[in-house]
Amino acid sequence: MAGNCRVVAVTFEAVLPARRYVEETGLIWPLLVDETREVYRAYSMLEAGFWDIWGLATWKAYLKEMRRGNLPR
Repeated sequence: MAGNCRVVAVTFEAVLPARRYVEETGLIWPLLVDETREVYRAYSMLEAGFWDIWGLATWKAYLKEMRRGNLPR
C-alpha cells in the first residue's frame, strides 16, 4: 500500500487461468477474478478503445520484454 492507495489487478478470466497467470508472472498484487464483469462495469473499464489497449506504450513494453528473451503469450 502506498499512501491511501491499494493496487488490485482485475481479470474476467476463470479462476484456473487466473491462478496460472499469477504463478507464471509472480504477480505481487491481489488478483480479483470478475467473471461477470461487475467490477469492470462499475469502473467503466469496458469502455477502452483499441488504441487504449494496443497503443504505443503497450508495444514498447512488449518489445522491451522480447529483447530480454521473454516472448508474449
